[in-house]
Amino acid sequence: MALIHYFAYGSNMLTERLQSRCASAKARHVACADNWALTFSKRSQDGSGKATISKATDGQVFGVVFDLDESELPELDRFEGAGDGYDRKDDFLVHIDGSQEPLNVVTYIASPTHIDTNLEPFDWYLSLVIAGARQHALPPEYVSALEATPSRADPKADRQSRRKAMELLRGAGP
Repeated sequence: MALIHYFAYGSNMLTERLQSRCASAKARHVACADNWALTFSKRSQDGSGKATISKATDGQVFGVVFDLDESELPELDRFEGAGDGYDRKDDFLVHIDGSQEPLNVVTYIASPTHIDTNLEPFDWYLSLVIAGARQHALPPEYVSALEATPSRADPKADRQSRRKAMELLRGAGP
């Protein structure tokens, strides 16, 4: 079984969410991508903004490196919309505390054609991101910045992805 390193910086940071998509996923490290910034500007099919990253001098994006079975990569591609909103990057570099060498990981970045800087995430989606950041003890100032991100209520209270998110959040604890 070959393992890949996957860098999650959005809602997949919440271990339970990623494991519901890729059962083999195991959180390994908190990591940082230097000279990148997190935004919620990836246009989603539901009209909200999803997490993506973009080049930003002096920026930092924190996230979690998960190991997962390479055989689950097509499933992760499907969930992440690879080729349909997100581009998979197989040679993305992150840094892990205590290591001088960068780690090569897989991650997903929104395609330029799917960026809209006027979007906001739905409140439940942002809550997944924050829950994952807290779960893995990302730096407090980074978590505070996430908590200060503007969001909006989902107009469809019965949306399936919202219901699943709320179930995960109830199970994720404080």
